[in-house]
Amino acid sequence: MSPRPRLPNTSRASRRATLAAAARVLMVQPEEAADPMVALWRDWRRAVRLARRLGRRAERLEMHLVARLGVPGVAVPVSDPAQPAVFARDARTIDALLGDGPASEGVRRRLKGELAAVRARWDAEARACGLADLRARAAAAEQRADALLRTAAVTPVRSLRGVAATLAMAAEWGGPDMAEHPWPHLWKALAALAALVAEEPPT
Repeated sequence: MSPRPRLPNTSRASRRATLAAAARVLMVQPEEAADPMVALWRDWRRAVRLARRLGRRAERLEMHLVARLGVPGVAVPVSDPAQPAVFARDARTIDALLGDGPASEGVRRRLKGELAAVRARWDAEARACGLADLRARAAAAEQRADALLRTAAVTPVRSLRGVAATLAMAAEWGGPDMAEHPWPHLWKALAALAALVAEEPPT
């Protein structure tokens, strides 16, 4: 068996620097109209960053809501009284824990009623504090980014900038933590392309 080839050594910081360098040359150069991939990359990058920013805000708001209201759910007693109750966040879990026989019907009905009340209060508070709106906007941005990513797969590349935009999109979609084969080669290619594009004379 032949030895595994040594991969290029790239740290997370260097991969983030590569993304930043590619973004600088793709944002500064005025010729995005010459290659549809550059304009597509810009739109995709805006959508991805918006989705991530809204997602982080929603996570922080949800943490505050959990601290104030607790996690929405109910405690389901188990058959062994020595064991702690199991926390259920949906009706299916209640049925799975207690079974669907007539002996547990009354308990299940009561717990499902309590769960519905807890969920209703949680949903009302989520709407009131803006969490529901943030989640919806983040989901819309993610859907737009996904649609642009699919479009990029069939969009022609017409220049070095377009190649750099394609690689930058793949690299940022994977994220700077992607370091296993074949990602080191992609990062190396993106860094080289960003440098080449930066050296191109303006036209």
